[in-house]
Amino acid sequence: MSLLYPLFLAGFAAVALPIVFHMIRRAPSGRTVLRPKSGGAHR
Repeated sequence: MSLLYPLFLAGFAAVALPIVFHMIRRAPSGRTVLRPKSGGAHR
């Protein structure tokens, strides 16, 4: 088991780190303003 443990950690890091960096980079820096869609039926 001691032989597979470093490989398991390396595999987990290889999967988890890109996901974590993607979530950090995609975080909005400020408040986003939602604009209504044009061409709606409401006037």
